Amino acid sequence: MKAFKALKRLLRAEKGSATVTVIVTMLMVLAMGSALLFAAYTSYRTALSQRGDRQNLYSAEQALDDIRTGLQNTASQALASAYTQTLTEYAKISGDEQGGAQAAFARRFIDGLFAAEIGESGEKLISDTASGARYNAQALMGFVRAPEGTVLLGVEGGFDAGAQGKADISAAKGVQTALTLRRLSLRYTENGFQSDLTVDIVISVPSFRSELGEYAVAAAGGIEIDGGESELHGTICSGEDISVNSGSLSLSGRIYVADDLVLDGAGASAVLSGRYYGFGGSFTNSERSSSIIVNGKNSRLSLSGLDRLALAGVSFINVVDVSDTMPEISESMPQAGVSVPMGQSLAFKANQLAYLIPVECIANYASNPCQLRTMTISENGVTQEVYAEPEIITDTVIWGEGGSAKTLSSYIGGGKGAVKTLYKNLGGGEIKIAYVFLMFN
Repeated sequence: MKAFKALKRLLRAEKGSATVTVIVTMLMVLAMGSALLFAAYTSYRTALSQRGDRQNLYSAEQALDDIRTGLQNTASQALASAYTQTLTEYAKISGDEQGGAQAAFARRFIDGLFAAEIGESGEKLISDTASGARYNAQALMGFVRAPEGTVLLGVEGGFDAGAQGKADISAAKGVQTALTLRRLSLRYTENGFQSDLTVDIVISVPSFRSELGEYAVAAAGGIEIDGGESELHGTICSGEDISVNSGSLSLSGRIYVADDLVLDGAGASAVLSGRYYGFGGSFTNSERSSSIIVNGKNSRLSLSGLDRLALAGVSFINVVDVSDTMPEISESMPQAGVSVPMGQSLAFKANQLAYLIPVECIANYASNPCQLRTMTISENGVTQEVYAEPEIITDTVIWGEGGSAKTLSSYIGGGKGAVKTLYKNLGGGEIKIAYVFLMFN
């Protein structure tokens, strides 16, 4: 009984229970930590694997991009050759062959792809076989820039050496439209990861476009109309002036002019419709500055039919050079016969009056323009008659009073502008006329 009671007292005692509780709790925490650590490790390995898979897939797609880029270059070479050949025979094939120029161009483009050689080895990309056109998958390796041993090329999921795939030529209404490399397979293997891709590559035949048939006139030396009624429709190109000396000219379409459209004769007329581009943009060379100028009396210019007008240059005042008949002026005044730029791109003859300097600025003549007088001079014992050049007074007040007064020098000082004298012969060269212009920079 005593032993039983002692055991009973021992069981009722709580001595050591805390230690047991701590041990059990530690075991549970350890188990939970191990589980969390294992889950984190598994997640890390999964993420690492997914990243490797994605990177491998990206590398495989990059290899495909290399092939695509290489084929684009090959197609560009075939395109250049086909375009040149077709353009050379354009006049003949545009009407004679079925499908016209596009059919001839497409056939030559496809032939160029068949003749293409890839890489330094010069392997043929496409060849004709008894079973039809086939492409050499291994030849495309010449385009791939991936590390050696990482890429395999094949056909329809197989990667046998010398594998050849089907090359289909599509056509519509007898005209070839595309070349398709069927079921090209690519396998990329690196760092234990592998990606397999199978694609169709389509090389479309570009559209052949030539504006040769659209040009009405392409004139390097300009266009000149002397009487009658002239009409030009289409694309019109002129390397110099389009001059209407008399009669009428109607231009419609796209008009490209390097110099000016000039209505010189009395009663001349011009009607423009479509788009007019004067692309000469020089402000120093009158022959390379595009404008529209109306010089003739009772001339008519119609621009109402234009939906676009672009004039890159300005008009110039251009008086005939008289250096051959007035050598003394040519020698003493090197600006004789030069052109003076005006401020507008669309000009009428009367506009030039705004650029003539006031007569008060000329000391020895009472008008501008003026008829030159002759005078006698002696030099080294030799007497000769020469023309008296206009003498310019730069401090003449043009307008204003007092401190606000403006003189001619106010407009030409400091590189703002210059005075230019131009000359013209009248009466068979017996009369010399001088025009004194203010030219702004």
